[in-house]
Amino acid sequence: MKEAITVCESVIRGDQAGSAYMKLANCRLKMDMKYEAGLAYVDAANCYKKTNCKESISCLEQAVNLFLGVGRLHESAVKYKEIAKLYEAEQNFDQAIVYYERTADLFHSEGETIYLKDCWGEIAGLFNKAAIAFKFAKSWDQAGSTYMKLANCRLKMDMKYEAGLAYVDAANCYKKTNCKESISCLEQAVNLFLGVGWLHESAEKYMEIAKLYEAEQNFDQAIVYYERAAELFHSEEETISLKVCWGEIAGLFNKAAIAFKFAKSWDQARSMYMNLANCRLKMDMKYEAGLAFVDAANCYKKTNCKESISCLEQAINMFLGVGCLHESAVKYEEIAKLYEAEQNFDQAIVYYESAADIFHSEENTESLKECRGKIAQFAAQIEE
Repeated sequence: MKEAITVCESVIRGDQAGSAYMKLANCRLKMDMKYEAGLAYVDAANCYKKTNCKESISCLEQAVNLFLGVGRLHESAVKYKEIAKLYEAEQNFDQAIVYYERTADLFHSEGETIYLKDCWGEIAGLFNKAAIAFKFAKSWDQAGSTYMKLANCRLKMDMKYEAGLAYVDAANCYKKTNCKESISCLEQAVNLFLGVGWLHESAEKYMEIAKLYEAEQNFDQAIVYYERAAELFHSEEETISLKVCWGEIAGLFNKAAIAFKFAKSWDQARSMYMNLANCRLKMDMKYEAGLAFVDAANCYKKTNCKESISCLEQAINMFLGVGCLHESAVKYEEIAKLYEAEQNFDQAIVYYESAADIFHSEENTESLKECRGKIAQFAAQIEE
């Protein structure tokens, strides 16, 4: 019968040859020749490829079932791959992926790593095509989901950096519809980038996460991720990016402090101003750090005189460090007045004297006269 089909094939080809090979397959099945029947179905599939893709796929599926039944896993995998390519040619990417995955499972079970990697490469290519198509259609959730599948595919190929890039693409899609999912994808990307030593990219993605949290008004989490970015930029000695990062953090602390002030939540406001001061110190902005310590001191005045004095002392150290003597003297005077309000005249005198020394060096006679008057007044009270 095989010889008759060969003659038939040479004369008519196509559907009739395919039909004849299917009859041959059934014939061999009756003889319990499963493997040979599978080969006949393969021959039928090859004939149908010219005229009927659906029938060709059906024949290949029957061939695979027979090959699996006799333990021919490699042949089964090869035919699954053929089916996948037929679906791919028909632009049916979902089904193509299904059969590429079945192929991959069989190659994996056989330990055929080269074939397996090639298979995952084909799947990755399809996911990428599909994701791009969804992007053009502005189907953002579907595009994001497909990029995540692409990332998983690349992980199976041990391509960590490329998998990270796919998660970034997914995150960019989800930014349009789902902030939480976008953040999750960026975190997975960062984990992969860190795993292969790409610190700069990791820092940039931490900053992206921070900006997403900032847009959601979640300043606490935004600060956490800006700080993580800053640590990485610092380790890479990227001073410009580091300064930008601390600038973003400083801006958030300032926003939070102002909000707490309006709400008259003084303890929380002063805590934010202290954080702002430390932030500015990391940026080597001593004068601006001093101003933040002053703001913290003003908040503490409402609840805790001792802490207010401590903040003013830190502000003075900053101002003296950059040669701002007048501001230092004014803050010494403020501390003196706080001690005066507490009836601690000994300490009040100490700080009025510090202020007086600076006013004298600055030739500020009016302020100097006022300080000396206070010193004399309190000295007399102490003697009494």
